[in-house]
Amino acid sequence: MALYIDSAFLNDIMNVTRTVPLAGVTTNPSILLAARERGQDLSPQGVLDALLRSTVGSIFMQPGASDEEEMLAEALAYIQTAPNRVIPKIPMTHTGMRVARRLKQQQQSIAFTAVTSVAQAYSAAMPRPISLFPTTGAWNVQVSMQAGESPRWQTCCTMLTCQHIF
Repeated sequence: MALYIDSAFLNDIMNVTRTVPLAGVTTNPSILLAARERGQDLSPQGVLDALLRSTVGSIFMQPGASDEEEMLAEALAYIQTAPNRVIPKIPMTHTGMRVARRLKQQQQSIAFTAVTSVAQAYSAAMPRPISLFPTTGAWNVQVSMQAGESPRWQTCCTMLTCQHIF
């Protein structure tokens, strides 16, 4: 099992990494805004750069754009920063699905976020994301697909299990 911190506030992340071995960090536009409101004056790219310098493991960055071309450009910019560590976290929307498909056509790793139903989980598993972030109530649970764990039904079963845990 992999443990990720869902934050963009660097002080909090550093405090947690001194105590708990993390597999990486996940962010989203709301979390980035919350870090800014707490006095952290960094752009999303600045946060990503700082995370790459000060943490180990994967960093999941969610584009803030809602337009397809802008979302794709933002996702690609994140990936290009550190292709082996940065994975775009794509919202499970119609636009997000189109962006994810285009990223997968370019052989990019992706993750989906805001997966709220079994139907969405199944749809999200179709392009074989590296991770799914199902949202069940107030809890966000990450289900990682490790190398060799590719059957879509396994992902859906895992997500069903996660939905019943909380």
